[in-house]
Amino acid sequence: MEKLYRKGVGAVILNNNNEIFMAERLDVRGQWQMPQGGIEEGEDLDLAIHRELKEEIGTDNFKIINKTDWLRYELPENLQKNFWGGRYIGQEQVWFFLKFLGKDSDINLTADSHPEFAKWEWVKKEALLERITEFKKSVYQEIVSFAVKNNILK
Repeated sequence: MEKLYRKGVGAVILNNNNEIFMAERLDVRGQWQMPQGGIEEGEDLDLAIHRELKEEIGTDNFKIINKTDWLRYELPENLQKNFWGGRYIGQEQVWFFLKFLGKDSDINLTADSHPEFAKWEWVKKEALLERITEFKKSVYQEIVSFAVKNNILK
């Protein structure tokens, strides 16, 4: 049986201090991540990242700097049945590096009727890797390596 991955996009949002936007999940307190979400049928990747950010953080006021190729992570086996109707073993995502053009006050975690995050912070790349849940750590390390290699993060 072929392993299926849910297609999605992720956002590495950078402020003027080259810090990264990270938010605590509302449904699993203590779990922090960068915004991410699925791609709708026939949706262009650039449109998907704009839609996801509008839904998740209430603003899409950013400029695209760069993006990765497709990166994958797998959910632990005990969680695979709990997500996406059990159809996928993980996600395959393109991660966008975005320069935030707005003000912190533009960020609104309750802009959508189904909020995903409880709170948010700007963090250094080291904190990003420390806080991320274990099963996503390898993909986050790939994201940070890509950013360093491409002079996006120091």
